[in-house]
Amino acid sequence: MTCNRTVKRPTRKYTLVVVVVVVVVVPVVVVVVVVIVVVVVVVVIVVVVVVVVVVVVVVVVVVLSSSDQNNWSQTLRGFPLKAYFSPMLISYLFFKHLVVAQLLLLVVVVVVVVVVVVPVVVVVVVVVVVVVVVVVVVVVIVVAIVGLVVVIVVVEIEILYRKQTYTILIHKISLNRYANYIGRH
Repeated sequence: MTCNRTVKRPTRKYTLVVVVVVVVVVPVVVVVVVVIVVVVVVVVIVVVVVVVVVVVVVVVVVVLSSSDQNNWSQTLRGFPLKAYFSPMLISYLFFKHLVVAQLLLLVVVVVVVVVVVVPVVVVVVVVVVVVVVVVVVVVVIVVAIVGLVVVIVVVEIEILYRKQTYTILIHKISLNRYANYIGRH
């Protein structure tokens, strides 16, 4: 009976594949997905803001162009010169063109929102997304390291177990040979 004393270690290629996938591929995929989501959100916000501004400007232009251009001159034609600054005339003109004034106020509000609020919201969203990405990547890397340690420990335990089993088997075979040898002599 022959005995092979070499102990074959199990291959570690699958361990390397697991390490590469968990430590490299997963964080890269997560970062790419989050960057794509951030870009899409920013593009949607910009498109919505541009559409709102264009709609408001078009409404103001349509209202101003549809109102009678000669309204002011026709209104002032029947008044004497000193009555041009009377409170009645000013209030009449103000209430007559209140819609235009409201639309102009709306344009001012929209411009303020576009110039001040939207950039702040975009910056806050980007900062929050970046923080979430960093946290996710850190968690993924920690999980990958823990998983790698577990895999290495399991593989080493398996190797030690096989080595010990082979050693015990070799000792048994050697003892049996020795006993057979003693028994023959």
